[in-house]
Amino acid sequence: MDYVSTDKAHIAIELKKYQWDYIHDPQPMLFAWAEEEEEGKLIATKDKDSISVKIEKFNADFAPGFEKLEIQYLLGEKTMNIIKKYPNEKFYFYITIANREGKIIYNKQEKPKEKGEFTWDGINHEKNDTIKIDNGPYNIALTLIGGEEKGWFEDWKTFKDKLYTTFHNDSVLQIVKSIDTTFNVNPVRLEWIGNKDMQKYVNNSYEYYLKLRDLYMEYEGIKKAGNPFEYLKNNTKEIEFLGRKIRVHNEFAIVLQKVEETLKAEGVYNELQEKYKNDKTLYGLSMREINDPNGKDKLSEHAFGLAIDINTKKNPQIHKERALVRYFIKKSTGFDIGEKKTIEQIKNAHTKFLELYKNTDISKIVIKYKEICNYNKDTGTIKIENLQDYNNRLESLHKLIGKTLIELNDSINKENIFKSIEIELDNNLSKVDRLNKILENYENIVIFKETSKLEL
Repeated sequence: MDYVSTDKAHIAIELKKYQWDYIHDPQPMLFAWAEEEEEGKLIATKDKDSISVKIEKFNADFAPGFEKLEIQYLLGEKTMNIIKKYPNEKFYFYITIANREGKIIYNKQEKPKEKGEFTWDGINHEKNDTIKIDNGPYNIALTLIGGEEKGWFEDWKTFKDKLYTTFHNDSVLQIVKSIDTTFNVNPVRLEWIGNKDMQKYVNNSYEYYLKLRDLYMEYEGIKKAGNPFEYLKNNTKEIEFLGRKIRVHNEFAIVLQKVEETLKAEGVYNELQEKYKNDKTLYGLSMREINDPNGKDKLSEHAFGLAIDINTKKNPQIHKERALVRYFIKKSTGFDIGEKKTIEQIKNAHTKFLELYKNTDISKIVIKYKEICNYNKDTGTIKIENLQDYNNRLESLHKLIGKTLIELNDSINKENIFKSIEIELDNNLSKVDRLNKILENYENIVIFKETSKLEL
């Protein structure tokens, strides 16, 4: 009698010691013992230690109401064998989620399985409530419970307290194994999913948007709007330009409207509209960096809808009959439109051109250009490429005059002949004078051929 009593006391002391050791163990999640009803023995230590719950994959980068939280978990073969070993006991697997205040907002019971996958859209459909950004971090626990026990999931604290409490009575086998972690609702993911109509402007790439977002958020206007999508939705609009619909900044839309009015006034709008009606490269807003090696980590003007591209594979386009424009660009920038070119070369020439003429009235350049065009259209003018021939002609005329003067000393028609020579000379002098004036407009504008340079 005394021996039995001592044995029971010894068992009680060992149980208390085990409970104390477990509660203060820095590695929580496991306490499991109970009586086997048939033999009245504790669960074998090897069984207890073989129970496990593992998270194989956890994706909490989701947008509540749009995407789903995803968890792949593993109980393992050994755990499933232990469950089979006690067929008379009820085993349940729970997924429990609580907000930072400890309120349990989701609890799902599943039948234990070796491998499982859990998904959740972030909505408590019973209460029609969506998890909120400012209620995180959220706690989530995956728990295996063997044996029935009520009152587990009143709130997160009660739930966790139960996990660290040992259950032992005559009729219930109680096994508990749990693993938990935390997650926050990603606000960037929310703004991405919530703006599907804007995703096309960033090539439908969430990863690229994450990079660009940091660059956008350096601007005060974007900060004030809250995020890039919100700013662009409020400050850009879709317009029709050259017959194509494009999205541009509200302020830039005003500029393009004036461009169209000018093109129509010049009588070339219909021609251009027809030319670019199938141009798939004609676009405005494009959320991207500057498109050249030096543009990394710098937002393009397209990123704000402040630029448009037209026929990017062929531009800049200079009609081959408009050689003076080509000369003008080459003389100003050193860049020849007619040669093979890279985007970087074009942009460098563009920058140099703007720098050279930033203080120049474009109307003055246009006047010079028109004067040159009118001069070249006149069949009676001296062409630059014909200077040497014209010089030869004047030299011949000079010799002819000298010879004529000698031969006509005694001629009675001398006066009439000299008059005709004077008229011819005046005519040529007038042409040379006109050429001399037009050269002022050519200066620093036209690249002359080598022969023309020598002739000048």
